[in-house]
Amino acid sequence: MLLTSDLAMDDNDYIRIKNKKQTFFIPVCGKTTFLEVKTEISKALNESTSPDNMKLYREEKEMVDAGTCADQEMKCSDLLYVTFDGEALDGVKNSGN
Repeated sequence: MLLTSDLAMDDNDYIRIKNKKQTFFIPVCGKTTFLEVKTEISKALNESTSPDNMKLYREEKEMVDAGTCADQEMKCSDLLYVTFDGEALDGVKNSGN
């Protein structure tokens, strides 16, 4: 699922976000915050899940909402994991999606 957004500086800059059942491709730039990323995921889910009920992880580290892609030195197509409403990170990382 490719989402269009005004968050991207270039159409080729995106990050992948995996969950048990889905992979999201979110356009980003260096100044994009992780709260903005969660908001884009919420939009893709027709706002059925609030950004407040999501956690983003890079490996085992939880991303802070105010943090940016530049803060984490993220590159195009880097991978994050998203959990919803208290899901365990291990279940998402080992889902095979």
